[in-house]
Amino acid sequence: MNRRLVRKIYGPWMERRTVRGIAATLERDPKAWVETEVLIAVLVDNAREPLPDILTSHLRQRLDGEARKRRGRGRFANCPTKTLRDLLIATTYTRFEVWLTARDGRQGLEGWSGVRKADWWQGPPGERAARMVLRKLGLNLSWQRVRDIACADRGRRLPGTS
Repeated sequence: MNRRLVRKIYGPWMERRTVRGIAATLERDPKAWVETEVLIAVLVDNAREPLPDILTSHLRQRLDGEARKRRGRGRFANCPTKTLRDLLIATTYTRFEVWLTARDGRQGLEGWSGVRKADWWQGPPGERAARMVLRKLGLNLSWQRVRDIACADRGRRLPGTS
């Protein structure tokens, strides 16, 4: 795996493990909650680095009991697991779509009798590819969402990768 791809996938997670990363998170959202394990790890790993004022303020609020953890599951926009899942969806979708398009040009998409009436073998090649990705990966998404993820990833691909 090349260095840029690793930085793209794991970069946000690695930045959160530094004092500056936590300070940047708190500057973006002063009411953000920093998990205790992450906070302890950052303080231990970066013990020689001076604490920014915003981090000191956050620690003071936590010790006074003023800082509260938000309720609910939360959203992880830059989660490495989600990024890898989206990359897997895009790659698998592209493979199936190319194969289906080539098959459509060669012999048509009628299919053999055992597959002809299957729900994932219906529609144009793009739709079929999305349904095949769902079936192969066992995702809890709609085929439209799979297609949207795959098409959105086409614009974000790194140069030199297929």
